[in-house]
Amino acid sequence: MGYVFLRRSDLADAEACARLCAAQSIFPAENVASIIEKSIFSVTALNSDEQIVGIACFSDKPAICDSSDDIQGWEGGLKSSCGKIELNPGNAIFLRLFAAQPEYSENIARETFRSLFVSLCEL
Repeated sequence: MGYVFLRRSDLADAEACARLCAAQSIFPAENVASIIEKSIFSVTALNSDEQIVGIACFSDKPAICDSSDDIQGWEGGLKSSCGKIELNPGNAIFLRLFAAQPEYSENIARETFRSLFVSLCEL
């Protein structure tokens, strides 16, 4: 389990992250630069040598939502399955992309979610 440092993702990270995603992502390959740009929260993980070893990007809606009609659909679906909990794009977050070198993945996941809930405490 290797040491990781998280920092806010930057478009300059896109090329290295795309290579990492091609090898280690559980998500379909897409335009990493676009995902970073559209994310409401994204972090890049660096090892002690400052090499990119992971990335996590979050969105305020599921990846399948392309239009406002889609957004209304997922909100309704969550409301019907979660009961009284009022979920919407302002208080829900979706993991859009995650890729990590295997030896760092556990630390990256743990630190990403810790940072996420500290940064976006309204979730």
